[in-house]
Amino acid sequence: MARSTCAWNDKDKGHYRISYAGNDAFWQKLADGYTMEAIVMSTDKQNTEAKWIGSHQGGGPGAIMVSGDGKLSFLPHTGDYRWTKTDWETGVYYHVVGVYDHDAGKAYLYVDGELRSVAEAPGELTKPTSDSKNHFFAIFGDPQNGGCQQQLPGEVVTFRIYDTAVNAYEVRVL
Repeated sequence: MARSTCAWNDKDKGHYRISYAGNDAFWQKLADGYTMEAIVMSTDKQNTEAKWIGSHQGGGPGAIMVSGDGKLSFLPHTGDYRWTKTDWETGVYYHVVGVYDHDAGKAYLYVDGELRSVAEAPGELTKPTSDSKNHFFAIFGDPQNGGCQQQLPGEVVTFRIYDTAVNAYEVRVL
């Protein structure tokens, strides 16, 4: 389990990194669809964007995050940001599964095994800026010029990424 005590929307205050810089094979596996799974909790909630897990910086496979309106979100980037959103409460652990299905052109957000939101996601998955120093998943934040931004306090119990778009039955199995 990873824990963060940083302030909401803080920068560079103790995040974790999972790099995929220079790993084109990894990227190609995500391009036709993928699934992000995490168990998350936060002790704070604000109407300002912040991320438990992120890899954006002008593109990227997405984030499990809080959107600017305070909603729990999964957000892949396929030429534009594709928002899926739902309500959530502080101090509660949530099993969050975000699915990007390239063939269907959709993004799905499941919380505790239930489908909560669907967004249109046409187009191709886009990489973060061409600068490879931003090619990583940040646990508690989002890559920004080699550092990290949009952090939030809380916990990430588990984080997994699968190179396939799972279906509703598979989400319940997870």
